[in-house]
Amino acid sequence: MFFLSVAFGCVDRVFFDIPIPNQFSISIGGYISDRPGPYEIGVFRTFDIESNESLRSGVSAKSVVISDHEGNSETLSQIEPGIYQTSASGMRGKIGAAYRVTVELPDGRIYESTYDTLRKGGQLDTAWYQIAEHYAINGIERFFDIYTDASTNVHPATTHFMWLNRTTYEALTKPEDEPWEAIGGVAGQCYMDPQTHRCNYKDPCSGIKNFGSNYLPRFERVKECECCYCWYDIYNSDVILNDKMGSVNGRYVSVRSDHIPLTGWLLMFKMRTEITLLSLSPQAYTFWKGIRDQRTAVSSLFQPVTGKVHGNFTQTAGADNPAEGLFYATSISVKEFYIKRKDVSEGIIPTTDFPHSRDFSCLRLAPNAVTVKPPFWSDSE
Repeated sequence: MFFLSVAFGCVDRVFFDIPIPNQFSISIGGYISDRPGPYEIGVFRTFDIESNESLRSGVSAKSVVISDHEGNSETLSQIEPGIYQTSASGMRGKIGAAYRVTVELPDGRIYESTYDTLRKGGQLDTAWYQIAEHYAINGIERFFDIYTDASTNVHPATTHFMWLNRTTYEALTKPEDEPWEAIGGVAGQCYMDPQTHRCNYKDPCSGIKNFGSNYLPRFERVKECECCYCWYDIYNSDVILNDKMGSVNGRYVSVRSDHIPLTGWLLMFKMRTEITLLSLSPQAYTFWKGIRDQRTAVSSLFQPVTGKVHGNFTQTAGADNPAEGLFYATSISVKEFYIKRKDVSEGIIPTTDFPHSRDFSCLRLAPNAVTVKPPFWSDSE
């Protein structure tokens, strides 16, 4: 061990600063459906898993255009970095039509997706939930299992189906109750006020401001709390396709679209579940199947990871640098329902009322948090 330490212990690691290439690769994704828009297309710069840059960044394209095989088209507007959207009254998909998206970058590169035909899909007939129990080391864990029945008169050899699940819930936190403790004149979280350069000790979004000193704070409310109520989205992580499902006379029965842990936050008030059934063309099905197969291979000791997932974009102009991703056309059927706190036995809902469990901004509670109530959210009991 001594000789190994001498031989290798004094070797310095060498780091090379690799400049970000001007000709970065991009990923493009989105769809058009037979439901009213607006539709969104995402254009993002890709990064290498070995890179110091690990956050995706939006690309400001020169133009993003959706067009159909009949010559109709619409230019999308950028609503945030990398996100492009059609107008609410703009182009809408129709059964039998074929669509593609064209993305032109400021450096002259142009990418086009292969035309994808919008195929007739299926219909979600019913949707419901069940509470499942699993025994774990820490006791019983409970889950919401979301199920649907679906039907179609389309032959599965020509059109495939994919299930998506989105669950939204509302939660309340109390950032104004964030504890302030001074020990020897040293306080906790500071939240420096840029104007007075004194510590606030309360998250500024709470609406509480410190008008005292760093050591003798005096808190007053100056505005309403902006981070007490939040809404959160949970999406199903599995790619659910119908290729491994049996159907009887075009009917798919008890398809589980999600498996969601039951927490006190989910049912602080109520939760909304939205299930979506999408029709897929052969090329869209191949793309999503490739993603599913890679995910299942990663979790398997015996199944090798499959190769690259192939999208449907080709480059038509500019310096050679291929794009990844998929743009597809789909028919959509949607079902939604609410699960209210009173619908579930109070005895199995985990508590959120333990010390300091809510003394922080609601934006810090979970991913996909927004402080603006979603337009689909219903406040009725």
